[in-house]
Amino acid sequence: MPIFSADDKLAHQLTIGTDGGTAQALSSMGATHVSCPVHGCVIERQNKLISTPAYMLAGRINEAAEGINKTVQALMEMLDSNKGTAGNSQTYYLPLL
Repeated sequence: MPIFSADDKLAHQLTIGTDGGTAQALSSMGATHVSCPVHGCVIERQNKLISTPAYMLAGRINEAAEGINKTVQALMEMLDSNKGTAGNSQTYYLPLL
């Protein structure tokens, strides 16, 4: 699974939830943090990146599961949208931040 580092300097839009310090660290690496509740996910279609705060904010496993399920559903929709495209070999990154 790919890891994002400070050397990447790529303009990704993603979430770690609502923690200001961690959001600031992401910003210093060139990412754009989107504040997101535990039950949500952030979808960046241009770079095919989906993130959820899941375990970062969950107080209970069912709270994490809701965000993770939405993330997986978004990934499945991305994959379905590329079906039937000749020669299309896409890479999708699914970091659980």
